[in-house]
Amino acid sequence: MERIGKQLKSETVVDRLAFDRGQFKSSGGFTRLNTTFDGELEAILNEINGAIWEEIS
Repeated sequence: MERIGKQLKSETVVDRLAFDRGQFKSSGGFTRLNTTFDGELEAILNEINGAIWEEIS
């Protein structure tokens, strides 16, 4: 989660593609992190991004 937070600071939107490049790519990318989050990473990212954009608008 800490690494995801750092990514959010550097990129406004963190999506599946963001995890397949940069610092996450060398650690297995989206696929590995999704396993860590029991297959729920995409739903978690959607919720985080929705909350960010809701607060902005």
